[in-house]
Amino acid sequence: MTIPTTIRRAAVLALVTTCSLTPTLAVAAAPSPAASPGAATDAKTVTTKSGLQYTDIAVGKGNMPKKGQTVAVKYAIYVNDKKVESSAPDTNFEFTLGRDQALKGIEEGVSTMQVGGKRKLIVPPDLGYGTVGVDGKVPSNTVMLIDLELIAIR
Repeated sequence: MTIPTTIRRAAVLALVTTCSLTPTLAVAAAPSPAASPGAATDAKTVTTKSGLQYTDIAVGKGNMPKKGQTVAVKYAIYVNDKKVESSAPDTNFEFTLGRDQALKGIEEGVSTMQVGGKRKLIVPPDLGYGTVGVDGKVPSNTVMLIDLELIAIR
């Protein structure tokens, strides 16, 4: 399933305009009072060859992970504006890049981040749960929105 570019851009713009990352990566219903009304339109959306789209909310200042390194992240997955999965608030999710221990979209998204960075991802089905889905949580062939923060590289 291919999503037209104009719909994808509109979805990213709507997502960035109405959502913000909190320390636990929950999506807020509205931007924080300190948010600049023009900030959302200033964000650059990148589309990779695989179809993953991402918008950097905060660019980190630390190192960028390499394949084979273990990363610690915070994440929250949304389907139709409903949070369906997330890392525990007091625990990071850790996985080794390149070992298929996380969704392909999360692996690809974190691979070009720097420690301390926060990013919003639009993950096409083939980089998410694909045709299988997750019973009761994520239907098959679903585009997911993911808030992602790179906490550390180990």
